[in-house]
Amino acid sequence: MLARKLRFLPLLLLSLGMTSCVQNTPKSYAALNGNWHLSGQQGATQLPLLKSPLLTFAMGVSGKTVSANGTAGVNCSGGDGALAGSMSFSGQIAADGTFELTNSAEPRDTIQLTIKGKVLPDGATTWAGSYTMVNSTPPTGCIFNLSSDFVATAYPPLNGTYSGKITGHGLGSGIMVSTVISQGAITAAPLRPSLPVIYYIPLRATIEVSGSSSYSSGTTTASQSAAASSSVSGNSLSLNYLMNDGSTVLLEGWFPNPSESTLQVHLMPGFGTSGSVSDICTLTRQ
Repeated sequence: MLARKLRFLPLLLLSLGMTSCVQNTPKSYAALNGNWHLSGQQGATQLPLLKSPLLTFAMGVSGKTVSANGTAGVNCSGGDGALAGSMSFSGQIAADGTFELTNSAEPRDTIQLTIKGKVLPDGATTWAGSYTMVNSTPPTGCIFNLSSDFVATAYPPLNGTYSGKITGHGLGSGIMVSTVISQGAITAAPLRPSLPVIYYIPLRATIEVSGSSSYSSGTTTASQSAAASSSVSGNSLSLNYLMNDGSTVLLEGWFPNPSESTLQVHLMPGFGTSGSVSDICTLTRQ
């Protein structure tokens, strides 16, 4: 009988080891990594919003911390104005996969926003949640109090060739630009060395210009800082080009609808370069 019991012992230990490995496998929340449209539409003009509120964020997960960086906007009640701006916040993912993002710790923020959601299962392309938006206290002249459920959908990668005419002070009758954009993988980097990291989606691009007396082409350059990077976060994009005459220009704006068929942009001089800001103009995907 003793020999029979000893023969079962290695099998028992192996079984216990296999059970322990399965229990210690960490959950993956990587399905949240991406660029998400939660609500609203900006339209061809920056403000007022075509559909309010506007909630669009690039989101990334590290361990159990989920972070969001993007654009929040709202039309004031009574039709007396609108607000929109960039927003970054983070929260912890609970054991059941739920999370909450809020800037309530910053009561001076004009838009007070709370987003609740749940990590999408593997293979899913949407996730469900809810939001509440209220004005700061005391209000800054724009009154709103909104709450609703939503289904977040992923923006398609911002890849393609966009062309159009840029007009404005100092540009004569206008210049024609064509930029080829390709989107990279979601990245974490600090806005500044002393600040926490945020998530954004890097962009690479080249630009061809006709009608300018200064430059005719340029390309984006890599940066270790989120603030200086060419990127897309939510529906907002920024492209920093080093031009062939040694100057730098910044093309920034938004896509007015989730299809990304057009971009609303303005061209401005980059750091250390003189010049003026163009009109807001439309670039169309070719």
